[in-house]
Amino acid sequence: MRMDAENPCFIGAPDEQPSVAIWGDSHAGAIVPGFDEWLKSMGRSAVAYTKSACLPLLGVYRADLLPGNNCEQHNASVIANITMTPAIDTVIIFGRWALATEGTRAKHEPGN
Repeated sequence: MRMDAENPCFIGAPDEQPSVAIWGDSHAGAIVPGFDEWLKSMGRSAVAYTKSACLPLLGVYRADLLPGNNCEQHNASVIANITMTPAIDTVIIFGRWALATEGTRAKHEPGN
């Protein structure tokens, strides 16, 4: 499911205006179903913005990504959308921090 700045995913209580934003890479996208259930139990809703390989960081250019996977533009659009939604009082950032910042994978995780 695509949940980028142009196509966000609305989760949680269906009749509530989003007061939470979830912003992150594909790991954020993987936890959206859990957040959906939690938000429903709290009577709140959220808007999720996720894009594979794009950590929720501003001004970071990833030279290792293919052309067209513009994380800088995506993240700038996410921030613009969040700031234009005054009801959002909580932003949850979620990403694959260890690999991006230290170059390490989780124990027993395959790959280079």
